[in-house]
Amino acid sequence: MSGLLEKGGKYYFKIIDRFEFNFVFENCPVQIVSGMTVSDIQTNKLFLSLSYLNVGEKAIKGLGVQILFYNGTRVNYILPDAKKEYYIDLEKAPPTVFVADKKPEKHKKSAEKDSVFGNDYYIELDDSYFKKIETGITKIVFADGTEESYTAVSRSEYDSFSTLKKEELSAYKDINIYRSAEEKYPAKVIPAQSEIAWVCCCGAKNSNDLKKCAVCDRDKEWQFENLTVRNLEKVAQDYNNSEQAIRRKASEIRAEVYHKTNLTKEQQAEKDKRDREALERAVKQQQRSERIKKRVIALVLFWLIVMAVYVVIRQQF
Repeated sequence: MSGLLEKGGKYYFKIIDRFEFNFVFENCPVQIVSGMTVSDIQTNKLFLSLSYLNVGEKAIKGLGVQILFYNGTRVNYILPDAKKEYYIDLEKAPPTVFVADKKPEKHKKSAEKDSVFGNDYYIELDDSYFKKIETGITKIVFADGTEESYTAVSRSEYDSFSTLKKEELSAYKDINIYRSAEEKYPAKVIPAQSEIAWVCCCGAKNSNDLKKCAVCDRDKEWQFENLTVRNLEKVAQDYNNSEQAIRRKASEIRAEVYHKTNLTKEQQAEKDKRDREALERAVKQQQRSERIKKRVIALVLFWLIVMAVYVVIRQQF
């Protein structure tokens, strides 16, 4: 395994694979969010990129990480020379990398609270085959100059929605008030809580003081009240009760409120367009009704005048 990609010219990468980590670090101000492997379009060299989230109070300027590479066979074992430690120095500008033709974001020399960092640093991989990686934190350097070292960081794993029974998945769909968020941010995991961070059902990790997910805007309190395995089991058992119908209607109303208050600009523009067209149709219909009314009145007056003239003529003769 090689080291970090050094700053030089411009690099153009294509994405090979993306992956997530279904755990949270306990008592650690840094959480790992996701990762991806990429390939250099010109040289075909492989690189690994990892994204981290600062959930602590202090800004971070450096991070020491340890990565273990596994071969992914039935009995996992670490590949030869596959235990590596790296130091990400945020004060040192990363290389200019275009991934899938996407322009790199502006680099920041420190990571403030609730910000994602590290994904613009790339670890070069050799030709060794691996299917699984594990990563840990060895050191955190804060912007104020203080440091924290870690020999081992305990972690708590959380469950995927795929572990739920069919009845429990139906129960979730029944009580879900965030249905309009499912297309873009589908629920994937059971919400999890650690001492310093919490995991939203969409898979995003958040600092504990955030009351709503920073990614999908789902409410933290609602999730931990409703999306526990125990509660989903209970809802599934009560599915045929009359109270379930009431709960279903209430969730539909709340889902509609959430949908109306979270329309995208494109959706809002489309809604405004439909409203304008409906108003225009209503105005045209009203104008048409007025024209018909005027024609009827004119026709009635005409025949009244004709009848009056007819009566006068008969009286004269």
